[in-house]
Amino acid sequence: MAQALYPLSSARLALAILCGMTSGTSAVAGSMAEPTIDVAPTMVMPAPTASPADWTGAYVGGSLGYARIDGTFNGADLFAGSPDGTAYGIHAGYNRDFGRVVVGGELQYEATDVQEGSSFLQFGSIARAKLRVGYDAGRFMPYATTGVARASISNSSFAGEDTGAFAGLGVDYRYTPSLSVGAEILQHRFDDFNGSGVELDATTMGLRASFNF
Repeated sequence: MAQALYPLSSARLALAILCGMTSGTSAVAGSMAEPTIDVAPTMVMPAPTASPADWTGAYVGGSLGYARIDGTFNGADLFAGSPDGTAYGIHAGYNRDFGRVVVGGELQYEATDVQEGSSFLQFGSIARAKLRVGYDAGRFMPYATTGVARASISNSSFAGEDTGAFAGLGVDYRYTPSLSVGAEILQHRFDDFNGSGVELDATTMGLRASFNF
C-alpha cells in the first residue's frame, strides 16, 4: 500500500513545485518596471525681430501742405493780414546712414496759390536746396534742415525772384522698405526782396511721401 501511494505523493510534490515556480515567475514579471524613454527638451528659438531701417539711399516724392507770407517795408507791415494758401511740390534727395546720424541732401520745388487780395500779389513758387541731418530711430527719423531758397513773386511792386535762407524741422517714417511718409515745417527769410527794400518771411508746412531706392 505504501508503495502504491509513493508515486502519487511524488506527483503531487512535483506539481506543487511547478506551481510555485510559475507563481514566482509571474511575481517577478509583474514587479518589473516599465521601460522609460527620456525626451530631450525642445529648444524654442525666439522669433526674429525686424531690424532697424537703413536710411541710406536715394528717394523721390511729393508734398502737399500750407504756405503763408508776411512782409514789412521800412518797419511797417506790408499786408493787411498774412496771405496764405496751398503749397504742393516735388522733391528728390539722397541720405547716408552712419549708424545713428543720417546726413542727406535734397532738392525741392513747390508751387503755391498764395495771393494777397488788395494788390493781387501772387507768391508763385519756391525752390530749395537742402542739407538734412537726422537721427536714426529705426523706422522714425526726426531731422533738422537748412539751406537756400529761391522764391518767385508776381503782380506787385517788388515782383521778381530772390534768394534767401531757410531752416526747419521734420520727421520721416519708413512705412515700408520702399515708401516713407513724413511731415515738415520750414521758416524762410528774404531780405530786401528783389532790391525793393521789402523784408519777406514765408512759412510752409507740408505732408510728404517718398519712394526709396
